[in-house]
Amino acid sequence: MTSPAQPLDWDELERRVATWEPLPDPVLCPSCGSPVRIEYVHHGALASASLDCTGCSSAVRLCRFPLKMEARPAPAAPVPGARLLLVVEDTFAIQGRGVLVVPDVDLGEQVQLEVRVALRRPEGDVLHAGALAQVPLGSFRSRPQHVLCFRTLSKQDLPRGTEVWLLGEDEVAPPTPR
Repeated sequence: MTSPAQPLDWDELERRVATWEPLPDPVLCPSCGSPVRIEYVHHGALASASLDCTGCSSAVRLCRFPLKMEARPAPAAPVPGARLLLVVEDTFAIQGRGVLVVPDVDLGEQVQLEVRVALRRPEGDVLHAGALAQVPLGSFRSRPQHVLCFRTLSKQDLPRGTEVWLLGEDEVAPPTPR
């Protein structure tokens, strides 16, 4: 049996880690050829993996993906046509800004957009809210991820295990100079 090939770039490495594809031993950095440390952490039905190159410390990645387990039916959307974005693992209140939820999520190429969401809390009730989705400044990932900020909700409104369902999105115009 042949060993799996080394990943050609960081995008391929992230994809292979997130889809549980076989990896060579050791995994070598696509940028500098040094060994890459991969550490998996499980968060309920999700896993994350930090990928840390021992040679070029700037090449650190964090992925979130479903655990490799038996297929189970996807939860039913609280609103027809809604798409599950994430399940809240943690929240951070930032004074004057709002409540940020973890994990982050891929919403495409736009750096900033408004999203309309339905929040199904662990108790089963559903709230509708708006959030600002932004790629953080200085994001170094090959595929930037958006952080959701809820300006009108509190941490108590977003307990761990809350499902965040996308209902729609609107592009945010850049601020006009004064």
